[in-house]
Amino acid sequence: MLSSKRSGHLGACIVVASFAFAGECAAQGRDVQLRMGRSFAWDISYVATAGVMVGGAYLLEPPIVDVAPLDGAGARVWRPAVSTITDVALWGGMGATVGLGVVVERWGRGERGATLLRAPLVMAESALMALGIVALLKNAVGECRPRAWSDATGTCTSAALEDRRSFPSGHTAPLAAMAGASLGMIVFPTGGRRAYWPLVATATTLAATNMVLRVVAGAHNWVDTSTGFAIGFGVGLGTAALHTYALPVTVSAQGVSVAGAF
Repeated sequence: MLSSKRSGHLGACIVVASFAFAGECAAQGRDVQLRMGRSFAWDISYVATAGVMVGGAYLLEPPIVDVAPLDGAGARVWRPAVSTITDVALWGGMGATVGLGVVVERWGRGERGATLLRAPLVMAESALMALGIVALLKNAVGECRPRAWSDATGTCTSAALEDRRSFPSGHTAPLAAMAGASLGMIVFPTGGRRAYWPLVATATTLAATNMVLRVVAGAHNWVDTSTGFAIGFGVGLGTAALHTYALPVTVSAQGVSVAGAF
């Protein structure tokens, strides 16, 4: 909410960037209150940006160079069954965590109406943004997956573009982003939100599990997965910070007091 108080008449309502501010235009000598209206413009812009990054990245191709697995361990055996488990952990885990977000908002925090969507939206947005960043990096680096690397020849033996998109791990980053977003919703708002701890635990466990299993599957190395986790977690914290609505800021000058909380 953004509020402004002063003596005098204010005859205008304000629109700033993507946020709408509804003005209660008061009579002379009465206080004026400006409140931020409910607008999903910011969320739409954020999701659109992430979506363009994801879609655009896969229209590009990684460089055709032989970039060895970055951990220096070389080739690893391909285990498709383990890779399938990581697929389930990623997509099923993301869906389950978003659903748990609704449960936490409703029964953990007692929210109603549109506010039930706060945790699910923040987590989903962070996961999508993490995917977008990772997708761009995959094409920029062009690292060969351990399963396709030949230690004998020092080359990537696969012609498939996906086998040159090893760095960083796209199976780890979105789940780590959800973990970071959940922690951010506890840390950033004034007073904390202890009810979000189950989200932190669930998303972190899933991300850590995939971080290990993607290496076991031969799809990634430890540099790929640990970097994916770090990127995702950082994106999640940043996304939560952008959605914090309980950090008050007050500025006073010449009888005018402006207080804001996002």
